[in-house]
Amino acid sequence: MITYLNEEVPEKESGDLRLYLEGSIVDVAPRLGRSVVFKSVRVEHEVRPSVGYDRFALTTWLHESPI
Repeated sequence: MITYLNEEVPEKESGDLRLYLEGSIVDVAPRLGRSVVFKSVRVEHEVRPSVGYDRFALTTWLHESPI
C-alpha cells in the first residue's frame, strides 16, 4: 500500500507509480492523500523518476500470516 504525501507535484515528470496490468499500463500520479493498494508480488510495477522535487510517500507491506 502506498499513500502519497506531497501537496503539489509538477505535472511533467511527476514520479508516477506505473502498474503493468494484463494488456495495459496504468500510471498513478502521486497526489496528496491518494492511496494505492495492490499485490506487489503479483503486479509488475515501477516508480517513475521525479524530476525537480522530492516525492514523499508512505509505503506499507501487508503480509498474510498463517494461522
